[in-house]
Amino acid sequence: MSIPLEMVEQMREKLTKANDPSEIIVYEGANHGFQTDYRAALYHKEAAEDGWRRMLAWFERYV
Repeated sequence: MSIPLEMVEQMREKLTKANDPSEIIVYEGANHGFQTDYRAALYHKEAAEDGWRRMLAWFERYV
């Protein structure tokens, strides 16, 4: 089960209204669990690597 894109847009709007620096990225072709490199059926290498880079950059900037 995944989050409907309509709900993703609602969450993005709430982040913007709250002046929250977080962002929500939807990776085309990547399903829920795309970071799980131990499960080949779920793992999406490009999305996982980009997500990891973005997460580290976010923590570097805001934490």
